[in-house]
Amino acid sequence: KYLQQPIFTNNFYRFYSQGVISGVMILKKIINDRWLQLILLLAAVLRFYNYSSWSLSNDELSALVRLQANGFFDLITHGVRPDFHPAGVEVFLFYWVKLFGDSAASIRLPFVIAGKFSVLFLYLIAEKWFGKTTAILAALSLAFLKYTILYSQVARPYSPGLLFSLTMVYYWSEIIFSKPSYKQKNFHWGYMISTSLCMYTHYFSFLFAIVVGVTGLFLLKRETAKPYLFSASTAAAFFVPHLSISIEQFSSGGLGWLGKPEVGYFSKYISYAFNDSPLLHWIFISFFFASFIFYFSNIKLTRHLFICIVWFFIPYLIGYYYSVYINPVLQYSILIFSFPFLLPVIFSFFKEHRPVVNLTAAIILAAAGLYSTVYEK
Repeated sequence: KYLQQPIFTNNFYRFYSQGVISGVMILKKIINDRWLQLILLLAAVLRFYNYSSWSLSNDELSALVRLQANGFFDLITHGVRPDFHPAGVEVFLFYWVKLFGDSAASIRLPFVIAGKFSVLFLYLIAEKWFGKTTAILAALSLAFLKYTILYSQVARPYSPGLLFSLTMVYYWSEIIFSKPSYKQKNFHWGYMISTSLCMYTHYFSFLFAIVVGVTGLFLLKRETAKPYLFSASTAAAFFVPHLSISIEQFSSGGLGWLGKPEVGYFSKYISYAFNDSPLLHWIFISFFFASFIFYFSNIKLTRHLFICIVWFFIPYLIGYYYSVYINPVLQYSILIFSFPFLLPVIFSFFKEHRPVVNLTAAIILAAAGLYSTVYEK
């Protein structure tokens, strides 16, 4: 009877209706946008191709070994607490393996799917913030880069963490930059759930969620303050049951086998992220400067551009200095959650009034990216 009171039924209705409306809008966008369909098809082909044909990595095998538990609480005690990751992916795999088995094809399947849908949400974010051409070029890059393909094919937290991070930013943008509707006055379900999932997936997607959340505090308006603060605080409350596990994990130190990053770590990371390919390096640099020249008269340094730059660099700087002065944790894999926001920066100067130039840029980028990933790598 208590749960049937209007305060609960009304909020459940809002939660359900927001989810349905959001899902329909995204589906409608996919159906009506031919460019998006082609990019998603490319992302799917590159990620599903031979995704189960190579053997499980040591990291994946470690996760599978820790699944040998008699139940949920045994899994938390012996499978999650000794690890250095939140419980989300390990708990998911525990039940997934029970239902679908532990073959490479089975355990990697949801991670490959998550990698594909990460491309979708980057496209949606970039289109809303910078325009359609920037969205095409940024999502196309995320689709073909070896960096994002590899971590979409590994049954570890990186692919879902990337998807949840981008989903979080998509719904964060709805609160911060869109006029709130009646159904958003109390909370925003998408931002609340995706933020919670970031927290439970990986500590660096957790860190990225904090960076995004703090950014929002500087952009709040009176009408968006209530749904934003309520959604963020509720997401944080969802993580309270995990706090004792996190404290125990952090008190055990960093990754003992990992050395401190060297001074040139950042340049090596950027090179790796772009396939370690001189061809791709020159393509991306050329596109940045060419767009600056072609669209110079229409260039505006927007807050979206500044936000993307800050979001890309802050997790790296925190990870670098934490690794140098406290415990080594910095790896290429944990920087993947903020990496997509570098891509719209590179293509942010492209505008819509020169379709021939934009189409040529997309064809050149696709050809160079596919050549680099498929043939060079």
